[in-house]
Amino acid sequence: MLTVDRTPGKLPYRILVRLPDDWVSGVMELVQLEAKHLISRVDYAWVSRSELSQYLHETTLFMTAYNDPSFGSLQQISSAELQFYVRQFIRFKSTTDPRTWKETPFALLPVSIEGADFLAADIIAVAEFYDIPVDIFLGIGAMENNFLNAPGDLNNAIWKKRAERDDIVLQCKGHKVWILNSSIGIWQITRQSLRHAHQLFLADKRDYATLPQRLRPTKKLDMESLNPDVLTTYAGLLLRDLLDHFDGDMAMTTGAYNGTIHHPNLRYAAGVELVASYARRVIGITAGLSRMAASQSAFVREKDLAEVHSEAAAGLQ
Repeated sequence: MLTVDRTPGKLPYRILVRLPDDWVSGVMELVQLEAKHLISRVDYAWVSRSELSQYLHETTLFMTAYNDPSFGSLQQISSAELQFYVRQFIRFKSTTDPRTWKETPFALLPVSIEGADFLAADIIAVAEFYDIPVDIFLGIGAMENNFLNAPGDLNNAIWKKRAERDDIVLQCKGHKVWILNSSIGIWQITRQSLRHAHQLFLADKRDYATLPQRLRPTKKLDMESLNPDVLTTYAGLLLRDLLDHFDGDMAMTTGAYNGTIHHPNLRYAAGVELVASYARRVIGITAGLSRMAASQSAFVREKDLAEVHSEAAAGLQ
């Protein structure tokens, strides 16, 4: 059940699970949920039938709202409010990635709240700068690595005519070199794609001074000491270039981001759109519901205040 928590100082929403009436069975079910990392701690309480009815009623209202096809667009949400929801989305995706909670030598740390907040701000800034929908960034971030900073494509290598600075040469054959082309950062940009993005940046006429300092690429590309924040800018520039190439076709753009211009990965593109659609829907409707809840709370406070004034006036009489 999804309900509203009206306790001052707590989160506005909470998820409740109706457990079996048998106490032992109920606690066992909670323990199983905790073992599956679906809850962080075991907590339970008895409720009356009237309370249960209220929870079910609130859940029905939420389900009706979330199933309403007329949900808000992310462009209608202010940047400050949107940053809060994007941060939550990033945290949700990174903390539910099995690599962050499985007890293995290769376990990864989920994105911290502070890190998610910085990344959310960067995504919104870069999306506005290159005129790219925020939800597409969220779809790609989730599809690539669930916003986790882990290297990828470790065995990917390509032939080049000559080696360049920072290239990792695996083999030489005649006038050609076989180089490592692994992926970097949360956006999983390959080393060669990063070189291409940097050339796009050097030729770009946009005013990069309008971006925060940490998002501005330097004139010289140094892969060994690259600021990880600037990878978001490079990802945005690659997407913008692909969007222009495909005349605004988002499916071909996201497919080429994972594949190539000549061989876009359309299965990947479908996955990006699936996540982006989910993000648009959940964030858009949640923002609408939050505004509705805030207005209702304000109305209740005004009503209570009016009743207090009324009682005080009656007492004076």
